[in-house]
Amino acid sequence: MLAPLFAALVLAPAPPGAFKTDAYFQDWEGVEALRVVAVQGACGDADVDPTVQLAFDGRFLRFAVQVRDDRFVPGATTGDRLSLRIGLPNGARRTVTVQLNDLEPPHAAKALLDGKPLRGGELVATARRDGWAVEGAVPLTALPGATDAPLKLAVIVEDVDADPVAAEAVCSTAALQPDGLPGVPTVDLGGVDGFASDFLAQRPAKILKQQKVQLLGGPEKELLLLTSRDLMVAGHALPGGVAGYLYFEHGWPADTALTHFELRELDGRKGPEVALVRQSWAVPGETRVDVLEIYLVRDDTLVRAFAGQVAEHAPPVNGDATARWQLQGRPAVLKIHPAKVTGFNPGNVVELAAAGTAWAPIPWPWHHRGPVIHRLQGDRWVEETRP
Repeated sequence: MLAPLFAALVLAPAPPGAFKTDAYFQDWEGVEALRVVAVQGACGDADVDPTVQLAFDGRFLRFAVQVRDDRFVPGATTGDRLSLRIGLPNGARRTVTVQLNDLEPPHAAKALLDGKPLRGGELVATARRDGWAVEGAVPLTALPGATDAPLKLAVIVEDVDADPVAAEAVCSTAALQPDGLPGVPTVDLGGVDGFASDFLAQRPAKILKQQKVQLLGGPEKELLLLTSRDLMVAGHALPGGVAGYLYFEHGWPADTALTHFELRELDGRKGPEVALVRQSWAVPGETRVDVLEIYLVRDDTLVRAFAGQVAEHAPPVNGDATARWQLQGRPAVLKIHPAKVTGFNPGNVVELAAAGTAWAPIPWPWHHRGPVIHRLQGDRWVEETRP
């Protein structure tokens, strides 16, 4: 079945190890072939007939090109040619050129990125009785921002016969504009959006926050999704090389509102953590609380690393208590200062934490003279023990 590239082709992330660059092509069975159009001459006949396939596994953009060709003409800058032209979301462009040479050793095919050797890439080519074939992989690090938005990508095969330089046929997976790129985006590597759709289908909830960020410190952005039910992180290269999502069911009340949200490096490792403050009724109609929560990914688990009350509001008695909090250093030390209080006193305060709430209590000024300090121990911020 042919998958036309005139609507952006979404490449669902392949699992780790699904593809091996060996030019045997068994891994590509069942992968849809892209439609190929003739930019020059004729394509799809006995003279030249390319089959082009693409895949994405979170680390590499992979390509497989199998060409029926009545005559292979070897060469580096002359002869038959293969290239990938890529327009990135930020407006930059990259060209991956495959110098076919003699295809196999001692003069094997080579891959160039913008005229220089492709670092971290993979390439294997082979000759066939009825043509030639190439299997390759372009590292995501060579394509900055490639998962942010769809790419203008075309795979181009140039076939020469009589003249070793002038191509008799140019076959492309997309119509090309004068600048040599497709006029519209053709390939979408941002398949993390699909993870969000799948997740919400299984765990429907109101979306409170959604953004793409390099949460795990790698070159690719993950999708962070906060709902009224869960916090979810989706990506192509989660810990262990897994493509999919991690989630934590936070258990917030239905009336919860998000009052603060930030991403900061807090645990001393590459990639930010989530720090947020959410507000809800602890005692409906009587007491609202603000709770600071911190989340991080550790190994293959999404963890709530801290939950502590930083404000309390009691409208019936005009009571208000707000504690200033700070996260400083790497790994961050959390300081929660004694609350500034109006309308509250030791006699009318309900000690919510003592009633079994899931967060640390607010530092009341009659209990604390200085800040309560929490330090990271393992995957949790733990209150510092005082002598």
